[in-house]
Amino acid sequence: MDVIKFLENAGGAPIPDAAYLAAVEALDVGQAERDALIARDGLALGRLLGGRDKMYCSVLAPERDVPEEAPDAPTQPEPGSPDDDPAQ
Repeated sequence: MDVIKFLENAGGAPIPDAAYLAAVEALDVGQAERDALIARDGLALGRLLGGRDKMYCSVLAPERDVPEEAPDAPTQPEPGSPDDDPAQ
């Protein structure tokens, strides 16, 4: 099992410390990766695996070409509609 698959499985449910250490020791990985996992050093593990220290997320929305419209004017009932009864 590789490190990424191990982390996916380990992230699914809490693992007691003893079970975590036993699982890390059973992995077929290099000593540097094992040491980073035991120390729970995400930055060191990321560097060993070729990851980035920082990642950014941006949302780019297109500009709106439509000018903002003025609020709608109050509507008047249509002549002959039930709401047009002046007796009410």
